[in-house]
Amino acid sequence: MGFLIRYVVVAAALLALVWFGIPKLKQSMGSVSRIEVRLPSVVVVHDYAGEQQQVREILQEQKSVRFAFKKPAVTETTESTNDTAPAVDTATSVPAVEQHPRPALAKADEECSWGITCAPFPYYTTDGVAAGMLSGGVLINCLEYVTINNVLCIRATSAESDNETQLLFPQRAVLLMTSRPEGLDAEALTALKGYYKYEAEIEKYVREQQMKSNSNGDANPYKKEYVAAYQAYEASIKEAKRITEARDKADMGDRVKAEDLLRTLRHEQAVLQRRVQDVQPKYREWKNAHPEAYSGAAFDPNKDPQVVSLRAEQKRLAPLLQGLIP
Repeated sequence: MGFLIRYVVVAAALLALVWFGIPKLKQSMGSVSRIEVRLPSVVVVHDYAGEQQQVREILQEQKSVRFAFKKPAVTETTESTNDTAPAVDTATSVPAVEQHPRPALAKADEECSWGITCAPFPYYTTDGVAAGMLSGGVLINCLEYVTINNVLCIRATSAESDNETQLLFPQRAVLLMTSRPEGLDAEALTALKGYYKYEAEIEKYVREQQMKSNSNGDANPYKKEYVAAYQAYEASIKEAKRITEARDKADMGDRVKAEDLLRTLRHEQAVLQRRVQDVQPKYREWKNAHPEAYSGAAFDPNKDPQVVSLRAEQKRLAPLLQGLIP
């Protein structure tokens, strides 16, 4: 009898819980589902001018870096044989395996032997012809400083192949590194080349967009002369690249003709470059003094989607590049 009473009491309690509790639970769940969760918006802020200034300061400091490039040594080893050993080659050339510490951005007065391109500037043949535009992320072996057409350059060869053709790279387009690129593992080296490839792409894109945003400044009395000189210089670079490529594939007779054309073009480029250098300060001074003549919307690289996207890619690579980036 006691058991029956306890059973009835428990059953009644459970029935009451179901009857009165579920409606309140539904009401409670409904109120929860109507809650609006507001997350703070994330704004990615870039300081393009500040980032560029960091690179310029490093390049300025690196002007006192000394070059000390040496070709990798090859060690000659001789394997001796005896009467009981099987016959083997008695002399084998084995490349020396040299351990290199992890590279870093070179500081003032340090020695270095290599660098990486980081900006879209013209590069030159050793006789001073502007032969093309640099892309970023190219590794070079640095040999010495030379000045061509009043531009401080680095005479260098490729650090990525056995091609020993020497070219002249503007110092302001090459970040110098200590040690050797072999001091980086494959992942870090790929990241390094990608980072500075993006750096040059950003600078090239920003230049183009700034030119477009300023294209309505027709009142500037120096605009026509400046644009004409700049375009003529760019055209001469493309022509030099075309002639150089044709020369490298030509037979001896056509190669001589191409060399003559390149010598002529070198003198023409020097004149065009001086013309740009003469008129550019006047063009910019007038532009800064007359902002009302440039009514178009100013280009802001800090808000441009393409610049923001490329900077995000650089940020993704940055953890692998400690000491190798500004």
